[in-house]
Amino acid sequence: MSEAQKEYLAKIKKYFDEAGVDVFMLMSGMKLVFEAGSAYEDLKKEKLPKKFPTQNNKFQLEIPKNFRKEYKISHKVDFDRLIRGISILLTGFTGPIQDDTIKNHHRRLFERYLAWSAYDAELDMENALKFFGDFYGVNHDKLKPEDYAYVAQILNEYYKICLNPMV
Repeated sequence: MSEAQKEYLAKIKKYFDEAGVDVFMLMSGMKLVFEAGSAYEDLKKEKLPKKFPTQNNKFQLEIPKNFRKEYKISHKVDFDRLIRGISILLTGFTGPIQDDTIKNHHRRLFERYLAWSAYDAELDMENALKFFGDFYGVNHDKLKPEDYAYVAQILNEYYKICLNPMV
């Protein structure tokens, strides 16, 4: 790893140390943190489905059981945590904290992948998921390499970040 890469990751680690890895909202000077398995409003309504249709609806993808367990994924807020982590890693976001919103992270990723193919964007997100797992305390030995690919594709299509078949 080059010195520039080490410095970049050090800045990202510092931001995660300060802001945390969970999704949060700033309201009236207070920080409201949404931990794994929680919901913004309604636990029942925000529970994620077991299977996700692909863009062409020809088949459905499922988040592997071990991946769900290691990354603590059960509700929409957990998907938002992954998108936030991926965005911070790939776009170099380090604040200001009031801009640390899901809407902003979604925009940043969308802009990053504007001229990319969906395949390349998902490969990029797959690698970022692995790095984010290091910050989140994931045991990568319990996961298969293809698990990251499935989840990257699901996240890409769920949030409609990059749906370009070929660029």
